[in-house]
Amino acid sequence: MRRKLIALMFCLAGAAHAADAPTPLNEDMAAFFSGHWTGAGAFGNGKKIEADVDFQRELDSQMLLYRHTDKAPNSYKALGTWGVDKASGKLVMHVSDNFGGARRFESEGWMAGIVEFNKVGVPVAAGNRQERFTFWRKSPNSFRMNYEWSADGAKWVLGDFIDFERKQP
Repeated sequence: MRRKLIALMFCLAGAAHAADAPTPLNEDMAAFFSGHWTGAGAFGNGKKIEADVDFQRELDSQMLLYRHTDKAPNSYKALGTWGVDKASGKLVMHVSDNFGGARRFESEGWMAGIVEFNKVGVPVAAGNRQERFTFWRKSPNSFRMNYEWSADGAKWVLGDFIDFERKQP
């Protein structure tokens, strides 16, 4: 009887530990984005933009650390994390920038080489601007990033796009 009780306790402990296990990032997505990238594109008004971005795995590969730095004359800088929210199972991106912004975005995940993040917590009825970032793989060594915004949640306006190429080590 005692052996059965001990075996049951080990089974329950193992199940509890498995329930606490983190939800990993999509491996294809994490492997693709990891590294250093440089890119060029344009704002919605046609003005040129260039930037460097870096992605690196952190926290035992549970997160991607994302660093974005615009090249002069632009001055935007952002630091973010991509990871899976355990409760919802959604891919989330937290971004803070040098203009004082701190935002949370959610995504359904990496699907067919595309991930779209939509800003969380901004009801359109309150007059808040909706925002989204879309990243899509163009080739094994390139991707495009679009930033768009919407005043009504229906009509989206291009803020900017950048086509990135992987930097060679």
